[in-house]
Amino acid sequence: MRTLSSRRNPETSRLFRIAGYVAFVGSTSVLIMKWFMDRRVRKLDCYVKATSQLQAYKPIVELLGPPVYFGNPDLSDSSHNFYKETEAQLIIPVQGSKNRGKMYIKAIRQLHLNVDEDVLVTPNTPVSVPATWRIERIEVSIDNRPGERAVVPIEPISIK
Repeated sequence: MRTLSSRRNPETSRLFRIAGYVAFVGSTSVLIMKWFMDRRVRKLDCYVKATSQLQAYKPIVELLGPPVYFGNPDLSDSSHNFYKETEAQLIIPVQGSKNRGKMYIKAIRQLHLNVDEDVLVTPNTPVSVPATWRIERIEVSIDNRPGERAVVPIEPISIK
């Protein structure tokens, strides 16, 4: 004969199953959203330009060891990794066959209004605003050399 304490309440069991499904779907959704955000960051103009400039700078590539792989910035650290309308700053993990480290990127976006001088610009006036990203600084720190940062020379080409 079963006692009252050893019996499972069917409603409680069902609630636990539902809670498990909700937790699974919620955590999976968060992981998928993070994956999409990481993909979007990798397509940013300043990310693409900085990674290509680092790949072209042979002393850093030799120090890290070819091939050099680039990770995703920690988007939860908004004080060091941000992308605004006119400014971007990212810390990207880098890894080669010999060493690993971090790449520090600082970029500025210059906005230009293409408007005739005779036109009165109001908030409703349609204007074209081409944006040009300019990499201000790229630095690389190597994990086994704490406190040291190498500056990567910047090409004088802007991103459009």
